[in-house]
Amino acid sequence: MNKVLRPIEVTLERDGTVVDRIDRLPRRMPDGSIGVEYMGLVYPLARAGRAAMDGRWCYPSEAPICLEAPELSIGTGRTFWTLDRSGTRPYLFVNGSEALLAETLSRLASAAVAVEHHGPSFREGESGLLHDWFVRLDPTDAPGDWELAQLLADVAEPDVPPDAATPELVNARLRRDHDRLATRLVNAERELATAIAAADANQAELDGARYEAERASRRLETEAAFLRAGISALRSQTPVVDDGLVADLNERVDVLTADRDDALASWTKAEESVTQLRIGLEAAEAALAEASARPNERPAPATRKQARADAELQTVLRTLLPGIDLVRGSADFILTEVEDRRDLYGKLRLLIDDPVSVGGKRVHAADGWLEVHMGTGRGRDGRLYYKKSGLRWSVLVSDKAAQPNDFQWLKAQ
Repeated sequence: MNKVLRPIEVTLERDGTVVDRIDRLPRRMPDGSIGVEYMGLVYPLARAGRAAMDGRWCYPSEAPICLEAPELSIGTGRTFWTLDRSGTRPYLFVNGSEALLAETLSRLASAAVAVEHHGPSFREGESGLLHDWFVRLDPTDAPGDWELAQLLADVAEPDVPPDAATPELVNARLRRDHDRLATRLVNAERELATAIAAADANQAELDGARYEAERASRRLETEAAFLRAGISALRSQTPVVDDGLVADLNERVDVLTADRDDALASWTKAEESVTQLRIGLEAAEAALAEASARPNERPAPATRKQARADAELQTVLRTLLPGIDLVRGSADFILTEVEDRRDLYGKLRLLIDDPVSVGGKRVHAADGWLEVHMGTGRGRDGRLYYKKSGLRWSVLVSDKAAQPNDFQWLKAQ
């Protein structure tokens, strides 16, 4: 069953002057373009949220109402938002100030788009990019890309001084940069280890190839010299030399010479491969040094409310849940995403008292890590990953939407 589209707000223009603003359902014109009806005629959309009344038009009977989101894109240029549908719930990521986020939420509310939650963003989207804000939409009522392009066509960053960013936005960006640098450091260390192992393997292969090439070269040179001496002896001892025999010997000399040249060429190619590997190794070492030089401290909470919530969480961990170490962005996730923490604290307490009773399942390709579902107060989409580290437990708290990035991070540990 196709989802019914919402009416879109459209500004009608004639000769660059605004004529009217209307809410209409999109229509498919005879040439395949998208238009809206106004006073008995259908005018095409020139760009997102704008319709020009200067050119072509058609009658409503010739342009049926669209039953699903149009596939034809209306040029919107570079946008400040991204819609991510990779998880169980669609997320709208917004890049900009808190005022821009507020204007976006206002437009969504005016179009009756249900918003479940919103706030600073601490993790990567489906594209791998980091964003300033997230808006979690109701999966049963989320608009498509085309509808969002119409709703947010005229939304823009307000004119505010660069230093007017709120402490919450500054704190979110600092935490985001911290996680990004930590991930880059882990990736650089892994790439460096891979490059070193490949260089060692190729060095051993090169040494073997060099040894075999030297042996083959000496053997072929000896055989060629012996054959040349045999030809000279035949010519000096026999008045009439068999031309067929001489031609056969010359052919054999040519074959041996070609084999020697091939062996030398293989040696040269192996030398070039080692040079390229050394260059790659140096680049990996430089990347590791750059990542290690970046600050890796966890930024302090920006507001008193966040500081108080963070202090309460640390007190619970220290007094009621000793032996639990939260890793990556677990603390931020608990403070912003977990509304009801009873299930989380119960599983962490059970992990300390009776780990077998937690009932976790092994995470594929992540050595020693186990996974168990948990409630967040909004559903059962929370995820708890844990691993024994000496006498303590390393714990990552996240949700199903972030599983691809979480699995990649767990495999790197």
